Amino acid sequence: MKHKSLKLFAIAAMACMTFGALASCGGESAPESTPVSDVTEDVGLTISETTLSVSINKQKTLTATTKDDSKYLFTWKTSDEEIATVSKGVVTGVKEGTCTITVSVKKKGTVKTLDSKTCEVTVINRVLTLDQKELTISLSESSTATLHATVTDNAPITWSSSDETIATVANGVVTGLKSGTCTITATSEDLSESCLVTVYSNYFSLPKTEILAVGSRKALEVTGKKSDDALFTSSDSSIVSIEGDEVVALKTGMAVVTLKSEADQIEASCVVMVKGTGEEVAELPTGKKSDAVNNPGNWYYLCESPIVTVSAIPNIDNGLIHADVTHVGKEDGTIAGPNMFYLRYQPDATGDMIYDVTFYLYSSNNTLLSINGGADTEYEAGLNIIKEENLISKAPSEGAPYQIKFKAVSDYYIIPVFTKIGEVEKMSLSESEIELDLYGTTTHTLTATVPGVEDAVCEWASSDETVATVEAGVVTALKEGTCTITASYGDESASCVVTVINSEANKLTISATEASIDLNAGGTYTLTASKPNVEVSSITWSSSDETIATVEGGVVTGHKRGTATIDAVYGEETVSCVVTVSNSADVELPGEGKNSVVAGDPGKWYYLYESSQAKGSTPLRNEAENKIFVNLSAIGTSGKNFAYLRYQPSTQGTYTVTLNIDFKYNGTEEEGATHILEIKGGTSSNATSEAVVNGTNTITYTFTTDNKTPFQIKFKTTGSFEIEPTFTLQA
Repeated sequence: MKHKSLKLFAIAAMACMTFGALASCGGESAPESTPVSDVTEDVGLTISETTLSVSINKQKTLTATTKDDSKYLFTWKTSDEEIATVSKGVVTGVKEGTCTITVSVKKKGTVKTLDSKTCEVTVINRVLTLDQKELTISLSESSTATLHATVTDNAPITWSSSDETIATVANGVVTGLKSGTCTITATSEDLSESCLVTVYSNYFSLPKTEILAVGSRKALEVTGKKSDDALFTSSDSSIVSIEGDEVVALKTGMAVVTLKSEADQIEASCVVMVKGTGEEVAELPTGKKSDAVNNPGNWYYLCESPIVTVSAIPNIDNGLIHADVTHVGKEDGTIAGPNMFYLRYQPDATGDMIYDVTFYLYSSNNTLLSINGGADTEYEAGLNIIKEENLISKAPSEGAPYQIKFKAVSDYYIIPVFTKIGEVEKMSLSESEIELDLYGTTTHTLTATVPGVEDAVCEWASSDETVATVEAGVVTALKEGTCTITASYGDESASCVVTVINSEANKLTISATEASIDLNAGGTYTLTASKPNVEVSSITWSSSDETIATVEGGVVTGHKRGTATIDAVYGEETVSCVVTVSNSADVELPGEGKNSVVAGDPGKWYYLYESSQAKGSTPLRNEAENKIFVNLSAIGTSGKNFAYLRYQPSTQGTYTVTLNIDFKYNGTEEEGATHILEIKGGTSSNATSEAVVNGTNTITYTFTTDNKTPFQIKFKTTGSFEIEPTFTLQA
């Protein structure tokens, strides 16, 4: 038994020793415990720095050594992890302040700390700034360029190049040596910033963007020396073409113009934006969807909340929209919530139109858009051409305009091009509006067309069958009013608005269609015109010839003999009265005025129509006015086919006759035409031909009477004549 007990004790002791050894192998994380030995050793622990400064988010390394590092384990700790952290001697600055970094050492396989050292760490907010992140050097112009670096505490800055065969640097001055790329680094203690340097044997560049109007041209500005072999090309020659070194703007849109040199391996590009012409630059109105749909053809913008900002009110310049969006999303920049920027557009006032849409977008930054409620799509900075075919517009009543939702900050230039290619085929009627008249056309046949269906049998209905009924498309008017006729086929329908009128009950009327005015009995006549529910003062009056008669408020005043038409007008309706102006003191002249008859009846005027080719009304004479009125509608052109006035003075002798004639040609005046009167009388052997013109004419003629040949006027033209003859007997 004693031997067995000793054996068990030995096993237990070995187990305890094994457990203790395992517990002591925890490295830096091993817990402190009662030392297994009271022996004190001089390990020779040292630390590389006792004070240290480090910048925020930068690192510096502390080192610790002993007499024999292979025998010992090192543990690093910080007194304040909010100031600085440490891992295996690497100290990282977190925020400004001071803390203590401690390194302790223990022998491998034990848990007792044998020695420790400390370093006082100060975290400072030092910032190194480099003015450029990328730099280009052209050896054909200048082989050097200068970088500028600053550090907040003005500490010394050192410069280095990753490849001094390509470029060297001294105090920020970079010298290019050969084509290639390298990195130039500025360093100040634990801070460093770098710039990527590209060295070309020759280098040139173009402006990022250029705006031109359709029809204009321009030579793009080339910065640097243009390579001898460099050529311009256009990504879309239908928008921008190239002529020599000039770009020509052909139509609205955007295109990338590239200048490329194969020899120097350089490619420069410029986005050319082509706008329209003829309009002033205008600020876009701001508004909701309802504003856009109610104003077709106009772009609107919306900042969805006060958090959304733009640098200036977006504008449109002949189709080119500019919007510099400076903030979207939440205050912290998170892209979420109703905090976006929108552009909206209603392309037409009806809906169901089909468009091909090309959306030219230039963005200064990478951006995120949602178009017409589609998925969010990322677009790179620069030119993006977004196309949508067969876009069907919504009717304004649906409240769904074309919409672009901007979910990223950027400076945007946009040219949207809507090309209408057709419209949605839908059921229709032959007319959308008709008018029927209870005293005119009382029926009308409507025809329904259903796309893809021949001879469709539709259901017809009237919104008010007391106004009009419909059967198989035949509409019948019943009473005055308005109703809607609807044809239906399946889920489709089409309508026509029917207006029923009573033309007899509602038309404009006049009190007389013919009237006479006697200049010898007051010279006026009163007409009245009326229309139901219309003020008399709303009816206007006019005369076809105000030299014969004028009209004011329906009162017609005669001025001279003749005929004029008096019109009463309201809207598109006109009613007329033909007014004849005469004088009851006028006396008809006797006809059959042959020479023998007239010569035998002195002191009396006669007329003669020589044949049936001479036509006109019976001439009149007003003795008190000493005027004769002749109106000829036809006359012969030769032979005995003319009209005459003849007069034999009562006293024989020599007379001077003065004829004051007011003439009006009643036909269509031909260029170069003349109107001739032939004057003859008494013993005068020669007749005189006188031309008269429209208006007032005066003819003077001298003759000596005899007993056979009276004074006569021979009419060789048609027209209206008002003749005032004066006979003066010479002494």
